[in-house]
Amino acid sequence: MANIQLSEDSVRIITVTKETSLGLSLVGGISRTEELLIFIKDIIPGGDCHKDGRLKPGDQLVSINKESLVGVSCEQAKCILNRAKLRKGPIWEIAFITLGREH
Repeated sequence: MANIQLSEDSVRIITVTKETSLGLSLVGGISRTEELLIFIKDIIPGGDCHKDGRLKPGDQLVSINKESLVGVSCEQAKCILNRAKLRKGPIWEIAFITLGREH
């Protein structure tokens, strides 16, 4: 596996209030530099991320509630999101990289 170098400036960590569901459609598991990466395909209207407004289609997800999404398939990422949904707590903690847009 290739080692992707990320500067601290490139990864953003946000908290989103947990009300309904995360509301993300994912695409990924696509190998770029031999790493599996997960991207946001769509933001589902009415979901927590839609209400929050900071995530956008095309952003790369790095982790959800401190569970890494780097190097996992799209199916594995969906399982991680489902596990996060079942955990108690008032927020989602999301680490992501904005690609092709300003922070």
